[in-house]
Amino acid sequence: MTGQAGFTVIVPAHDEARVIGRTLQSMRRGAGARDHFHVIVVPNGCTDDTADAARRADPAAEVIEIAQGSKSAAINEGLRRTKMFPVLVVDADIGIEYPALLGLAEALREPGVMVASPAPHVVTENSDRWTRAYYRVWSRHGYRAEGVGGSGVYGLSKEGAAMLGSLPPVIADDTYVRWSFPLSQQRRVSAFGEIPVKSVVEAPRTVTQLVACEARWHAGNVQLRKLKAGPGPTRAHLGGGVSPIDRIIYLCIKLLGRVRYAINVMTGRAGVWHRDTSTR
Repeated sequence: MTGQAGFTVIVPAHDEARVIGRTLQSMRRGAGARDHFHVIVVPNGCTDDTADAARRADPAAEVIEIAQGSKSAAINEGLRRTKMFPVLVVDADIGIEYPALLGLAEALREPGVMVASPAPHVVTENSDRWTRAYYRVWSRHGYRAEGVGGSGVYGLSKEGAAMLGSLPPVIADDTYVRWSFPLSQQRRVSAFGEIPVKSVVEAPRTVTQLVACEARWHAGNVQLRKLKAGPGPTRAHLGGGVSPIDRIIYLCIKLLGRVRYAINVMTGRAGVWHRDTSTR
């Protein structure tokens, strides 16, 4: 798989020294000597050695440190430095190999495709039973099959990036991108020829961490609905093929996430970024 047209990958990273190396190394896996893609890592507001860890893991990557601890600001900085399109944005804790990145880039070269994402593969082997039950339902949720959500990776064509412009300071950048384009301009890419196109996402280890993540996801959606109209929730698409117990657990975790969000609002912490530390 050599001699393909180039593209750019942006990796925003805040205090990700423990995981940034495996992410960068996974992206080089499967690439040939003539494959041309440019990686831009943007450590933002870091208090650890994320930048040095990135340089060690991928000496070819461009590492741009910014003082502001903001994922949106980091992505915007990466977009300003991008000269080769399409451009892909990859979370610092996601596993994705070069063939999958290439599959996304090729999809974004198709006419009318502005934004694309891979199919997420969520690893739950190290999670508790409540979290596993949640993801059994989530994996059949209609939202997973649409747009760019859930994979920790999305890409923009050159035209799509120009239409999007700069990201505002939002919690849920991937949802903001998804809501910025009609479904007809979005593509979920599951294969590139015979090669699966997927990202590997580590599920939270504990239901406590999962509820905290749910609160953050809900906060992101609430924030975005104040900024722009979106498709709204997809409650009707819980999907078949799951046990009633799993469905109840899923809905309970959703509810607990909203309760946690309400508590965060009352205590003035609704805008505080929470990430899953159990997988780091």
